[in-house]
Amino acid sequence: MSEAIIALLRAQQDDWFALVKKLSKHYRCHRCKDPTCCQIACQLTEQDVGMLMQATNKNPREFFREYCQVTKIGLYLKPPCAFLRKEKNESRCIVHNSRPYMCTVYPFSSYPGMLLNVDICPMSQDIAKDIKEIVDELGIPEDNEDPRGKATQQMLGVLDKLAPKSGMGDEEHMNIMTGVSVFRILLERKTI
Repeated sequence: MSEAIIALLRAQQDDWFALVKKLSKHYRCHRCKDPTCCQIACQLTEQDVGMLMQATNKNPREFFREYCQVTKIGLYLKPPCAFLRKEKNESRCIVHNSRPYMCTVYPFSSYPGMLLNVDICPMSQDIAKDIKEIVDELGIPEDNEDPRGKATQQMLGVLDKLAPKSGMGDEEHMNIMTGVSVFRILLERKTI
């Protein structure tokens, strides 16, 4: 991968994180009794590992043995999250101030322009509902009987209308940019 592409991806990641931080001020975690977000594998960055080792007071060998799993695509916390503590009717993260990047941006993906787990996360459903209002205003036809298919078709229609292909040739880059465009419009509506 060329240095220019890597620089572009870093800039997109930084831009995405800044957008997510602004959007997150308009949505609140539902503080689920049994949070599904803590049941999925959480990818770790080098910075995440350092912060978590410090928060848990573990040396690298202990930390990796107790909390991590390595896959072909990266290093992950073993699910379910060992840092989730259930107390009465509420769950809480015992390393909240040192939580991984992926947890910080949840239910947004660490990959720019994506929203995670719309089918299981109430906060993600709140965000999707607001995006659906944008879809409805644009009048995207629902041409599939399956609810998930409908949502997918609607989002594709929104993405095409909000940021049509410009002939740049890099479809992945365009997908990122169109996804980010949707969230920018959402932020504008929340802050007006």
